[in-house]
Amino acid sequence: MRVDVTRQVHYSDVDTGFRIQLSMLLRLFQDVSALHSELTGFGIRALSEQGVTWVLGKLAIDVDHYPEYGDALRITSWSRGASGFRMLREFELQANGQRVGGGSSVWFYFDRKAGKVTRVPATINRAYGVDHDLALAEGVECWAPYERFEAETVRTYTPAAFDLDAGGHVNNARYVDYVLDAANALIDGARVRSARIQFSREITPIDPFEIGIRRDGPCLLFKLRGDMGMFARGEMHLVPVHAP
Repeated sequence: MRVDVTRQVHYSDVDTGFRIQLSMLLRLFQDVSALHSELTGFGIRALSEQGVTWVLGKLAIDVDHYPEYGDALRITSWSRGASGFRMLREFELQANGQRVGGGSSVWFYFDRKAGKVTRVPATINRAYGVDHDLALAEGVECWAPYERFEAETVRTYTPAAFDLDAGGHVNNARYVDYVLDAANALIDGARVRSARIQFSREITPIDPFEIGIRRDGPCLLFKLRGDMGMFARGEMHLVPVHAP
C-alpha cells in the first residue's frame, strides 16, 4: 500500500530564500507515516493507548531540488516490510509533478511499558503491506554513522516545551534544526543536499545536550550527546548556496 499526502508549500514552511526548510520535509515524512498507520487501523493514538509506539531509528533524505513557496507537494510513502524488531519505510517527494527528492528510514516497534523494542506483530506487517521498491540508491539500513571525530564547534542546548511532540520527547525533525543552528558558521551559506541520521536515544525536557560539529570538505559530521550517552549522530552533504 502506498500512501500520499498532498499540499502546497506554505509561508511558514520556508526559509529566507523561500525554499522549504529541511526539518519541514522531515515533518511531512512523519505526517505521511502517521496517515499510513491510520489507514491500516493501527493509528498512532490507538497504539499509544496500548502502550506501544513507533520509534525512528535511522533516516536518510536526499533533496535534488528544494520546493519553494507555493509549490504543489506530493509526499508518497510505503513500507518495505518488517523483520524482527524493525520496519523499513521509503518516501518520495514531488513538487509540481516532478520528483525532487526521496528518503529511507528504519523504525522500531517500542513497548513503553517494558521500556524496550519488541518484535513487529505479523498482523501489523500484513496491514501495512510490503513494497520492495527503494526510493534512494540504497536503503538507509546499509549506512552506519561515523562518530570518532574531533569537533570543531560544540554547542550546548536545553530542549524547550515547543520542541516536544505527542510522545513527550523532542521531535526528530528538531534534531535537524539544532544541527543546522550549531553548524551555521561552518556551513557558510551552503545548502544541504543529503542527510543521514541515526537516532540512539530520545531527548526529553530534562536532557541538556551538546552538539559536536566538524566540517570535512562538503561533508558535515555531527553528534548529539548528553549525560546519558549518545542521542543521535550523522552527516550532511553540502552544496553551494546557488544550487537548486
